[in-house]
Amino acid sequence: MESPYYDPAANNSLVLNEAQRFAEKYHLLQNRKAFEAAVQAVPSGGLQFIIVDEPRVRDAPWVMQKQQRTVRRGQPDEIEILGTWWILKDHIIPAANMADILQSRFVCFQP
Repeated sequence: MESPYYDPAANNSLVLNEAQRFAEKYHLLQNRKAFEAAVQAVPSGGLQFIIVDEPRVRDAPWVMQKQQRTVRRGQPDEIEILGTWWILKDHIIPAANMADILQSRFVCFQP
């Protein structure tokens, strides 16, 4: 949450504030998966930061996404991915998206 990429309007802040204020939700501060489940359970949907991949070997990065979750009654939630980052130790590195990669390749091949 102290990253320059974090948006304080995200549901993560809402869940954090509730966990700090209410004893029955304090356990969310002790368990990342329970915390993220609470973020994803916010009934109105909204902006959320979620870990989508954990390292399987030492010194591998975590993968975090910024997502916009739209909730529609009677339909599955719609998730729009707004950004992806790799987290390795104390470093948070924005992951390139496909448009960035293709654009860099086109620049290389211009006469």
